[in-house]
Amino acid sequence: MKLYYAPGMGSFVVEAVLAELNLVCEREIVDVAKHAQSAPTYLAVNPRGQIPALVLDDGTVVTESAAIALYLAETYGKGLLLPPAGSPEKASLLRWLFFASANLYEADLHYFYPHRYTRDKDGADGVKAAAAEAFHRACDILEAALGEGPFLLGESFSIGDPYIAMLMEWHWDKPQLFETRPKLARLHAAVSSRPRLAALWAENF
Repeated sequence: MKLYYAPGMGSFVVEAVLAELNLVCEREIVDVAKHAQSAPTYLAVNPRGQIPALVLDDGTVVTESAAIALYLAETYGKGLLLPPAGSPEKASLLRWLFFASANLYEADLHYFYPHRYTRDKDGADGVKAAAAEAFHRACDILEAALGEGPFLLGESFSIGDPYIAMLMEWHWDKPQLFETRPKLARLHAAVSSRPRLAALWAENF
């Protein structure tokens, strides 16, 4: 397998899963400072120009960080990082993983790249403000759903935890974010200090 990655990007989640499962994977950095994600060579791998992308040994390309994490855990996890198939815990994990992908991740993209989401040359500020509101609404829904933790599924660490922690880390004002969301703050702290992930976290953030 070959992972295309860049520090601080969504590839952190995939690297976290690889680290937790002790999997060896070829890695190639995509130099975003030089806009390598828009180069024809990378667009041939991922036409959207997004990071990460995972190329399997048979040449199959998997994109979307949540999808890659889920694939790796199901294929190589041997019961780690995922609850049993058909269990209520698995259903809950999938619910919140896809919720985070569709709401938190998309709000982040709208906040940091508002010009991509409007044709109005003066509309970027409005897109950014709406994205911040949407992100916080989604955080409040997730905060209300979390239990005693420290993780998404209580004491069981899963692929959902590095994904959500990464999205929290990208927030533009974490003290403000966590002021009224102690459960999300707790999850973020538990992931960033996890022994197998601490060095990777420092490398990315």
